[in-house]
Amino acid sequence: VRSDDFRLPFLNCEGFKPRPAAECMVRHFEVKRELFGDGEVLARKVRQSDLSPADMEELRKGVSQMLPVRDACGRSVMVINPGASEDSLLHMDTYTSEQSRCHFYMNCAALRDEQVWKEGIVWALYAINDPVFGDFTSFENVSRIDYAVPIKSIAGHICFDSDELRPLLAGFQVFTNQVERHRYRGHFGSLEEIHFKMQTFGIPTDASPMRPDGTWSTDYHLKWLEAQCVLEESHDQEDSQSNKEKNIVIIPRKFDVLFG
Repeated sequence: VRSDDFRLPFLNCEGFKPRPAAECMVRHFEVKRELFGDGEVLARKVRQSDLSPADMEELRKGVSQMLPVRDACGRSVMVINPGASEDSLLHMDTYTSEQSRCHFYMNCAALRDEQVWKEGIVWALYAINDPVFGDFTSFENVSRIDYAVPIKSIAGHICFDSDELRPLLAGFQVFTNQVERHRYRGHFGSLEEIHFKMQTFGIPTDASPMRPDGTWSTDYHLKWLEAQCVLEESHDQEDSQSNKEKNIVIIPRKFDVLFG
């Protein structure tokens, strides 16, 4: 808690205002304690070894994934597909403890990338193929975890393949504060039309796990999880070796030079 590496993401997320940063830190530990208990996990980063077999099964479904490339501005992109799980992520009655822990883990794992907490993240939600949504209060379950992890939401894209869902987008915008409302965009149409619109915002849809036939790929997601596991294991080793974690880049940055 006293290390700069831990405090800086909270300060940066709250515009370097001490009080809001401290409040965010308190929320972080409250949610972390609720999801993972009072053990030694409270004093360190969450790892995959902290997840149960049921949690890992849910995590491998890839409901939320990081794209293997960044957007045109060099920011990381997280894509979300509630339909990847049998139980809709946005349905209050089926928002299980496994999904909560997976959601918290994904956000915390994304923070290992320094660019994420410095520049924020862009997210895209795919609400296609006849999605089932629960009550609007179900968003509170997701938002509570999001506000407990210091990641700035720079922009959001909500994608629908049916015009009948326009009232849902309007309702979402009503319950969003005025500061963030202009950062979110809704896209309607076929998957090809949606991806074209997202490309105009600099999002590399060619790397999206949403395939042209509407299926959801987890190929890169599983490799990303393996890479995160390696980072977590290296962090468990001696201090001289664990420092290597800072030098490992999973998603190449804009000016990185790759050798291979």
